[in-house]
Amino acid sequence: MMTRFLKVFSGRAFLVSAILLAALAFASPGLAEEAAAKTKVLLFVGGQIHDHKAIGNVVEKTLNDYGQFEVTKVEDDLNCLISPKLDPYDVIVFYYTVGEITPEQKKGLFDFVASGKGYVGFHSAADSFRGDEEYRKFVGGHFLTHPAYREFPVSIVDKDNPLTRGLIDFKITDEQYILEKDDPDIRVLATAPHEGNDLPIVWTKSFEKGRVFYMGFGHDARACEQDIFKTFLIRATLWAAGKPVPTYFADFTPIFDSKSLNGWHVSRKTGHGTGGKWVVEDGAIVGQQNPPRQGGILISDEKYGDFELVIEAKPEWGIDSGIFLRSTEDGKAYQVMVDYNDGGNVGGIYGEGIGGFGVRSEQYPAAWKKDDWNIFRIRIQGQPPKITVWMNGVHMIDYEDKEVRIPEKGGIAVQVHGGGPLEGIKTRALYRDIQLKPL
Repeated sequence: MMTRFLKVFSGRAFLVSAILLAALAFASPGLAEEAAAKTKVLLFVGGQIHDHKAIGNVVEKTLNDYGQFEVTKVEDDLNCLISPKLDPYDVIVFYYTVGEITPEQKKGLFDFVASGKGYVGFHSAADSFRGDEEYRKFVGGHFLTHPAYREFPVSIVDKDNPLTRGLIDFKITDEQYILEKDDPDIRVLATAPHEGNDLPIVWTKSFEKGRVFYMGFGHDARACEQDIFKTFLIRATLWAAGKPVPTYFADFTPIFDSKSLNGWHVSRKTGHGTGGKWVVEDGAIVGQQNPPRQGGILISDEKYGDFELVIEAKPEWGIDSGIFLRSTEDGKAYQVMVDYNDGGNVGGIYGEGIGGFGVRSEQYPAAWKKDDWNIFRIRIQGQPPKITVWMNGVHMIDYEDKEVRIPEKGGIAVQVHGGGPLEGIKTRALYRDIQLKPL
């Protein structure tokens, strides 16, 4: 009955809806702003061969779970690409195999992206509309063949791109697409080996005012459930829509809320002084000596054992700092050095209060970004532990201890070293975007 009513009185219903929406916006401006702020995504899936329904369900859930997208899913109906049906959206996430596209549908898609919007294609998006040279060049490449579904390695080759920031080389279980480039100007972000050659598997390109992203992953729902797929999907959808790209890792949990020091405390028991001064400014933890020569550590309330940690650092020149792993309350820990000073080292390992051993990283300063945020990925596992450090996607060091020195669980801490000249060290240590994955 309600459907019949709306059909009969569609004009009146539209007017009522508009009034209700206006009232909602007036009464709850936060809700209206939240809806307006979300990135509007058209998720289009369809075609032959692949189980696009199951794939579409996984991708839709991943986008919705992130919380910043408003997703509309369409299956098989390519007429959704005809202008002006695309006008409400910021970006298209596209998965389609074989089939044919009409000139009107293709024009709608191309005009949408050319106007400044975005396209995110994955896996069979490079096997859509076989033989259509315009579409091939639009995507940047097309499918040739594939080896058996298996685990294969992927190398990050563009470590300075916001889409790959902090990512390290990885393995993925999927169907590896062997692709031929149709646009020589694609920017290759990642490659995978095949018969002795490293072939592009993730890339971006421009299309007039718009942005195009493609990745070869996503043969089935199981492949789309993998964390690296989800990481690329979220980052690429934001990037293609022209939004800021966060340092997002699908399998990591933030342990710093970017607003307060909730979950952290200053230790008063280290040998570096009274603890130092720790505040949150512009989404970052900021530490410095206070009073002069008095430093210390800020340590997490929770203790962790085997984990991977992602943390961004931007120390000011002259600071002696570090990232503490499995730290005790009095600051005994394995330290990833952030000694940004003459004779210092960043990315090496130091035994803070557990022997004073130091192992420098030879990759610093080649991997260092001066006056910018540097992203660390740190893995600690076992007892005694093995520690691996990457900075800005570059492997910095492997260290494996041979004896047990501290408990197998401890806090994560950041440090400001005490001492220095009588007036103290006035430069600061800054950390942000702290995320953790238990192992």
